[in-house]
Amino acid sequence: MQRPLSLQNSLFSLHPSVKNALSKSLPIIAFESTILTHGLPYPQNLDLAKSLASKCRANNIVPATIALNNGKVKVGLTPFELEQICLSPKNQPSTPPQKATTSLLGRVLSLSSADPTLWGGTTVASTSYIASLLQIKMFVTGGLGGVHRDLSPSSRINDVSADLFQLAKNPHPIIIISSGVKSILDIPNTLENLETLGVTVGAYKTVYFPRFYSEFDESIKSPIVWKNAKDVASTFFFNSRLLNEGGGLVCAVPKPEPELKANRGKRKDETEVFINQALQAAADQNITGKAITPFVLEMVKNLSGGSTLETNIELVQNNLDVGIEILEALGRLENCHDSDGSSHIHSDIIVLGGTVVDSISSMTSSTAIITNTSTVGKTIETHGGVGRNVAEAAAKTLAGQPGVVSFYTALGGDSANTEILAQLENAGVRTKCHMVEGENTAKYSAFMKHDGDLLYAVADMSVFDAGISRPPKVAVENAKVLVFDGNCSVELVESVLEDCDDSDIIVCFEPTSVEKAAKFENLWSRRKIDFIFPSEIELLTMANMAGVNDADNIFTLSIIVEAANALLEKSHSPKTTTVVCTCGENGVVVVTSCRKRHYVTNKIAASDIVNTSGAGDTFCGAFVAQLIRERDRGGGLDIVTKCVEMGMEKASLTLQNENNVFDT
Repeated sequence: MQRPLSLQNSLFSLHPSVKNALSKSLPIIAFESTILTHGLPYPQNLDLAKSLASKCRANNIVPATIALNNGKVKVGLTPFELEQICLSPKNQPSTPPQKATTSLLGRVLSLSSADPTLWGGTTVASTSYIASLLQIKMFVTGGLGGVHRDLSPSSRINDVSADLFQLAKNPHPIIIISSGVKSILDIPNTLENLETLGVTVGAYKTVYFPRFYSEFDESIKSPIVWKNAKDVASTFFFNSRLLNEGGGLVCAVPKPEPELKANRGKRKDETEVFINQALQAAADQNITGKAITPFVLEMVKNLSGGSTLETNIELVQNNLDVGIEILEALGRLENCHDSDGSSHIHSDIIVLGGTVVDSISSMTSSTAIITNTSTVGKTIETHGGVGRNVAEAAAKTLAGQPGVVSFYTALGGDSANTEILAQLENAGVRTKCHMVEGENTAKYSAFMKHDGDLLYAVADMSVFDAGISRPPKVAVENAKVLVFDGNCSVELVESVLEDCDDSDIIVCFEPTSVEKAAKFENLWSRRKIDFIFPSEIELLTMANMAGVNDADNIFTLSIIVEAANALLEKSHSPKTTTVVCTCGENGVVVVTSCRKRHYVTNKIAASDIVNTSGAGDTFCGAFVAQLIRERDRGGGLDIVTKCVEMGMEKASLTLQNENNVFDT
């Protein structure tokens, strides 16, 4: 998808996480900043901002608070900037923050360029405009503006919030999650205006339209009632494609259920009493125009003893919960549709697994390593990880052939993720990642002998504890091959394999390491796995034969076959499972319940071997790529042989390449 021209606009200052998310079409939720500069006092404003951002990141969504400062439109704030904007009303009485609605954006940018200490808080109108301009699909807020009460044709000033008009003319479609219209306003008249302007408006799981922190008024029915998150997402999805224009969709969320129950049965909503008192005070003091809303809200807060302030915070947090559900539902919907809205098969091959930065240090001579001192050698840093390598190898093998590879992984919030994602994209891999802020991308540091064999390695894989992203069920059901590696959690794999129960998808397992293979010991006895791709030592461990071949490390075909048969006996479907054991320079051994075959690889001179760490992964990726080719052609008795030959061909290229996967 083409990204908006606004990314190149010098007036925009995008937080690195926002810039990365925009370039990769990752989910983002925008937040206004007027609630920080004018709506809440310090430190409640800062606590709320941190809470919202933390909840977004925990759900693999990038938070983007929008504000103006130093002549820039800032989209996404650093922790320091967040602290500064929240403190600005208190610390800068001579230059208080400015409320920047759409019509005042240029003015506030001008003022802040002259005074870098000045902050501009974006309103619902300006936040939705900026977010829409950047094609951010969701904006979560508290209450919308609207038509002020007692507006009549004889009024001298038609006091209607800019929110309404901006929602109708935003450059790109956007969902606004709110607690309805602020209860100090004329809600029926506001709904009429939104309908006239062509803005889609509805309530979430309620017949009555929410009124911010006031109770329902049963005389105000919602134009649309959305029954769940998928319902909202589907409306937005088809709206944005059918109408072929921007605008907005307003999803009004009622108070959380516990609070509704607590207030149910009250004879009269006391908040409404406070509002009427505040409106009367505003009229008595001749307060008009844009001064009415802050005056009334402040007076209602004081009359309620501060309870409306607490309610406001709870409402925004609840709105974010609903917004996350809707954004996830929208993602699932978009995953199984083309840009024009038509359905499509998401991927031929889905790979679940690890992405790792590989640091490979090789000795330059056969001299024995001396402890407690350095050894002369050469270090190469590349992108690796079993799942990542498999996905890249499969995509490169399928270059120019029908088939799409999707890769689901987890990355840290460090700088490495940008290069990794770009490399996968260039290879033709569609990556869906769980971006874990505060963690580094996984790193594997290996130390090799001069002949290319592994001496020892250290793996920092803590980022995977946060969980690898999960493919939607519809993507799994429509795929032809699923590959998972040992970096996945057992719970994730179990969940995804449940989606495979009613499909003919081919399931493949790459154990990754001896330690990681062990955690799946009970899995293949309960779940259908069609192909298992262990190395020699992984196979022996999985078959409970570890140590059998350790003494002299001499390849023995009979032992490999014995171990493979032992593993097949433990499998859920021994008659349909195939063990494909990669044995380094000794080739590949394929064992099924009714056949065994040893494939000998062409020898490569030791001087030509550059890197051995990705050869096995490349073999697996090329094997499954050829598998779907043969399956589409109708296959035959020699289908496995063709897959093995393709795997060995591509693995040979990788052995002679500095990267973990061959170049095309």
